[in-house]
Amino acid sequence: MRALAQLQHAYFACYLKRDYLSRQSSYEKILYQKRSLLLGKIEHARALLKKKREVTRKWAVIFSKIEHLSEIIFSLNQLRFRVSGYAIFEVCVAEMQALEKTSMVALKNLAQCILWNKRVASPLELLDKVHAFEAISHRTLQIASPEPIIFLFFIQDLYALYDGISELA
Repeated sequence: MRALAQLQHAYFACYLKRDYLSRQSSYEKILYQKRSLLLGKIEHARALLKKKREVTRKWAVIFSKIEHLSEIIFSLNQLRFRVSGYAIFEVCVAEMQALEKTSMVALKNLAQCILWNKRVASPLELLDKVHAFEAISHRTLQIASPEPIIFLFFIQDLYALYDGISELA
C-alpha cells in the first residue's frame, strides 16, 4: 500500500509542479522508479499468495482489490498524456492539491485497515474533494480547456478510486 501511495503522490506531482515540463525527464525517472517498485511489490505478493495456501482465499480477494486500485491509479495518470496545455492546471491547482492530500490520507488509512484490521473512517473527505473538483470542472475547465472531455475521464477515475478505497475499508 505504501508503494501505491508513493506512486499516487508522484503522479500528482506531475500536475502540481510548475517545472514539470521543463524537468520532464527527471519526473519521468521518478515515476519509472515508483512504478517499478510497485510492480515488484505486486509480483512479490503474488508469489507469497501462491506459497501460502491456507490464507490464500481471504488475501487473494484483498489483493485483487488492491490490484484494481493500482489500475485506477494508473488510469488517473493518463491525464498528463491527454492534456496538451499544462497551464490549465493553474485553474484547478487548489482542488488538485486537495485531491492529492486526501487520497494519500485515504490510502494510508486503508493500509492500516488492511494490515492491522483497524476500522478507519470512511474516505468521505476524498469524496468531498472529488465533488469540489467536479464542480470546478463544470464551472471552469469545461469552458477553458481545449479538451474538456478528458477531465470527465479523470473525474470518473476519481470516483472509481473512492469506490475502491471504500470497498476495502
